[in-house]
Amino acid sequence: RTLEKWAVLEGFYTLPAAFPWCMLVILRFDNGSLVGEAVRFCHSSVEGVDDDTPSEVYARLFEISFSEEADDVRASVRFGVGALADRAAIVQPLAAAVASQLPWGQSFRGSSAVLPTWMDVKRGFSLVCEAGGGDEPPELDTWAAIMPASGEEGLREATTRMVHDLFEAAGRLDLAMVRSPLEDVLLDDPHIEQLRPGLYVGNYGHDFYGQFKWEVLHVEFREYALANISDLFARPFGDGNPPGKLMEALTGGAERAGFLVGTKVTGDFHVPAGQATFVAMVTPSVSKNLLVGTRDMVVLARVDA
Repeated sequence: RTLEKWAVLEGFYTLPAAFPWCMLVILRFDNGSLVGEAVRFCHSSVEGVDDDTPSEVYARLFEISFSEEADDVRASVRFGVGALADRAAIVQPLAAAVASQLPWGQSFRGSSAVLPTWMDVKRGFSLVCEAGGGDEPPELDTWAAIMPASGEEGLREATTRMVHDLFEAAGRLDLAMVRSPLEDVLLDDPHIEQLRPGLYVGNYGHDFYGQFKWEVLHVEFREYALANISDLFARPFGDGNPPGKLMEALTGGAERAGFLVGTKVTGDFHVPAGQATFVAMVTPSVSKNLLVGTRDMVVLARVDA
């Protein structure tokens, strides 16, 4: 019964209360418990590995253990080592709207309007502190864009403290599932450059992003009616009109267009989580060729550049 009820929650999640940064969390069964770990990235410490190749750092946040009683399954939540070790919580459904707890999130016009289409709040949940929040909520300065202590262990400890402060500030920890990339018929088109949809990690390289310069992207193919293409370019700062050259290329009678879209799962204060960071038109071929012809450019994969 435990697996029937809880196995569907395995997958990748984000912490929407940490907008605009957010944070990637993986949830999976380990030795009978459902374990949540933050997935962070830093420069690889392996000798001979390129500096631009990230090392994945896993910071254990919590464990949900189970006991079957009569016709029900009882879940018990305990947080991991470090700052959260003495806290217990209960599991509740995730509310449809989750507000950012971070001061950096307040600079965006209504984060509830920005919190994105890649989240599935229906399959999310909240870990609610049994004793409520602290008397004096923390300042959340642990979420500032500075690099924590060097090395994987330093990043792991910093991550635990960050999540602890977020939990203390709200008395709860909200997790929204990152939905699977769209399985679109575009993948069957032999004329489209094939890239496997999924989660990718990119180094945005700016020192002022500090610990957040490694960002996770949700990459997928999408098909849009021409009237809805402006949705791809929307920003929390304004409506975001599509480029004029793009719309000119689509004036040949096509009713729909296909795009390769990269959406930020974790973000920064320029392009926050939930916003498209790149868009590439892949269909129709005639319009794509017209668009390519308007610029003298060569596109290279970062690994080949």
